[in-house]
Order: sequence, then C-alpha cells, then structure tokens
Amino acid sequence: MKISVRNAPILVAALVLGLFAAVKPAAADTFSIQYFEVPTGSPDFYNGNPPGLGVSYNYVMNYLGPDGLPVFNPSFTGSGVFAPASEYLNSAGEILYWSPTNPNGGQISADGTGTITLSSSPVTMFPPGSSGPGTGGANNGTGNDGTDFETSILTGEFTVPAASSDTVTFDIGADDMAFAYVFPVGDPTDPDSLVESLGGIHGDTVTPSTTVTYGPGTYEIEIFYADRDTTNSDLSFSDDGSFTIAPPPPPPTGPVPEPSTFMLLGTGLLGAAGAMRRRLAR
Repeated sequence: MKISVRNAPILVAALVLGLFAAVKPAAADTFSIQYFEVPTGSPDFYNGNPPGLGVSYNYVMNYLGPDGLPVFNPSFTGSGVFAPASEYLNSAGEILYWSPTNPNGGQISADGTGTITLSSSPVTMFPPGSSGPGTGGANNGTGNDGTDFETSILTGEFTVPAASSDTVTFDIGADDMAFAYVFPVGDPTDPDSLVESLGGIHGDTVTPSTTVTYGPGTYEIEIFYADRDTTNSDLSFSDDGSFTIAPPPPPPTGPVPEPSTFMLLGTGLLGAAGAMRRRLAR
C-alpha cells in the first residue's frame, strides 16, 4: 500500500486510537452482597486485642464445602495466625463466619443485602446505614460502634464467549479476611475454584496475583469477606479479563409449570381446535 505524506498523520492517529482501543481500561466490577454481623466478644472477633496479627495465604482449601462455604485448611501456614474457634467450624470443616444457622452456637445474623462495586482501590466494607470510614470494624446496621463486626458474601457472574478463552489475573486485598472462588454457574463443588486467599487478622494486605485461563461459558465468582478487629474494614478486587463482572440475574418468579402440565395444556388446545372444526363443518 502506498502512503502519501499528506495522509500519513491521519494513519498515525488511527493507529494510536486502535492501540488504545485494544487495551481494556481499568473497570470496576459490581457484585450483589449479603451482609452479616457478629457481636463483639464472640470467639475469633476482637475489640482491639487480638491474640496475634499475621497473614496466611493458604488458610482455606481450594474448593467450597457442601454448604457453599470456605473449608478451613488445617495445614495452613502463617506466623501469628490462629485456626478458627470450634464454634465456627462444622463437621465438614466449613468456616461459619457467613452462616446465620450455626449448629455450634456461634452468633451470626443476617444484616441486609444490596450491590457493591469493587476496584483495585479499597472499599470500606460497612453495610448501608452503618458508621463511616475510620470508625473501626465493630459496627452494626444502625451506626452504633462497639456492637457488631461485619462479614459478607459478594456474588457476581461473567461470561466467556463461545469459541474463545480468557486468561485472567486476579488480585484481592483486605482488612481482614477475603477468599475468592470462581466456578461454572451451577457447579460450586468445582475442586479447584479458589483463585485468591487471604486469612488472618492484619492491616490492608494484597495477595500475590493468581492467573487462570477460562474457556467458553458463564462463571460465578464469590468473595467471602470477614472483618475481625476494630482497626479498619476494607476490601479491594481487580481482574484484567475481557469481561465485566455483574450481579447474577434474579431467580424466576412464580411457579414453573411441570412438563405434564404442558402436555395437558396441549391436549386441551387440540381438543378445542377439533371441536371448533366439527362445529364449522355442520
């Protein structure tokens, strides 16, 4: 192709625009969120006097348990990090910081739902109506300090188009605990779904990056967050995938007819059509 001097600046500008268009801008991802609260004085949650401070990057197993909760890794490593109290472990080894139905008596209650947008910048993890940033982690839904700690589950979905794949690098940071899992929608038992893991009690800490390649399909991502001390309460998350994470679609409303109902409906319509033909033939 012959390029004239007169047209060269236009071509250069087009190439520059094309280069910027090929780079995915840093975009925030939006999740649905379930908030929970834990009273101060509960085991594993400390009002400024934790028994130890530290970080563990292998605090949970690589999969979710039968109740869809993180499974504690008894072989975890991390100086100053302690195992969950027995009140917050069930028979399958799942951590119950996000379960209002606790068979062991641990006090956890639901504290509302909503949506939240995350990026690589920390987001203060207080539910609507609670105290603002800088007031410490012990808050409840009415804004009274010193009453409850907050935990939460964030849920989103993303899709990789047919006949393609997406290699994604994940980063997560938190004060205190955060675990991120990605699995095909409807398959939470995926044995290797953990993509980021941050255990312990500590200041805002970012995990080492994790890179995963996903084939075509729709995937669910769940982030389990727990604030366990009063110094702060924040969470950050980023990915460089060519998708945007959004809250999952709401479940269908109203009863769905069973196949037998459809068959009866079809038989009735056919009978009505036959009766109409006979009436017109008279």
